[in-house]
Amino acid sequence: MLNVMKKLLLFGGLVLSMNAFSQGYTVNFESPTSVVKAIFYAAKSGEFEVLSTLCDPVGGASDGDVKNLCKLGYGLTEFEKNKLAEQGKTEQEMKEEVKKVFGNGEIIGSTRFETNEFGNFARVDFYFYPRGLEKEKETMKLIQRGNKWYLSSF
Repeated sequence: MLNVMKKLLLFGGLVLSMNAFSQGYTVNFESPTSVVKAIFYAAKSGEFEVLSTLCDPVGGASDGDVKNLCKLGYGLTEFEKNKLAEQGKTEQEMKEEVKKVFGNGEIIGSTRFETNEFGNFARVDFYFYPRGLEKEKETMKLIQRGNKWYLSSF
């Protein structure tokens, strides 16, 4: 009986420590703004795992830039690492670049919604820093799947 209690306490401690680690940012997938802010959080904190949850689960609606962001959350395959190496980059360098570009990102304006024959979409304007200290305005397009929003393109 004592062994069972020790195991339960150990397991409980492990669960608590895992929850403490993952409580940095909770994405509200019902809010397009929250999904975009998750990119900024991942870049600022280095918790790239968050990015793996942001892509369209159907997959067809995401452009290459969005897919590359999400891949950083999953971890790159050997093939993808080799393709980066051909370009003279590493996965870590790619993460550092994302930190610089999105780490100080900020949402601007209001979310705009549209519906067309392809589904429901949202557009969220934001500032990011692709050239160092000079901020640029960009628009993230998101797609709705059920009640949840996912990155589509920027």
